[in-house]
Amino acid sequence: MILITGISGGIGRELAQKLIDYDDIHGVYKSNKVEFENNNIIVDQLDISDEESVIKYFDGKELNKITIIHAATVSIDGLIAGYSKDDWEKTIDINITGDYLMTKYALPTMINDKWGRVIHLSSVVGKAGTKGAVAYGMSKNAISGFSKGLSQEYGRFNITSNVLNLGYMEFGLSENLDEEFKANIIKRIPVNKLGSIDNIVNAIKFIIESDYVNGAEINIDGGFR
Repeated sequence: MILITGISGGIGRELAQKLIDYDDIHGVYKSNKVEFENNNIIVDQLDISDEESVIKYFDGKELNKITIIHAATVSIDGLIAGYSKDDWEKTIDINITGDYLMTKYALPTMINDKWGRVIHLSSVVGKAGTKGAVAYGMSKNAISGFSKGLSQEYGRFNITSNVLNLGYMEFGLSENLDEEFKANIIKRIPVNKLGSIDNIVNAIKFIIESDYVNGAEINIDGGFR
């Protein structure tokens, strides 16, 4: 089964609808409730940064052969000299702590099954360093180190951990960009377009089906520079 965090967000929502024919889908969201026409997509409200809530979630679920896709993310723009501590901590809570807690409490089932896939959705934009997105970029770089460590610790249980570094896509955070900015971005992408959800879906299926892909980072960005 596939467990998607941030299922109410643009990427999480799109992935759920594309992957439902591939495996059972469970998803969690924090505040923005989402409903799907397909009743086989099971959705629960959960604050992934709250440890007690995460423990209760996993205690109350019968899960097996878990692929967890960390799609929950927050990007709060602002120059660092004026960046509030609250916004900094919120970025860490969702982008780092939530990833850590959901992975930690999924691991016992994965170890018992001797099978698991941990897929972290990151960003080539955040990793490259962007003015006004220092907190976001920091959080995405931290996840890279987390994933590589996981790959070393749990590979012996047939549990892999990999990162998908996403570029500018047709959905998600890109939906908030104005048309002029979007046009300038496309000029920096050699394939001359924003990315479609199918590119991410293909990469996820590849990772799920590949037991020798571990500790890797795959850029899905059309060659953005």
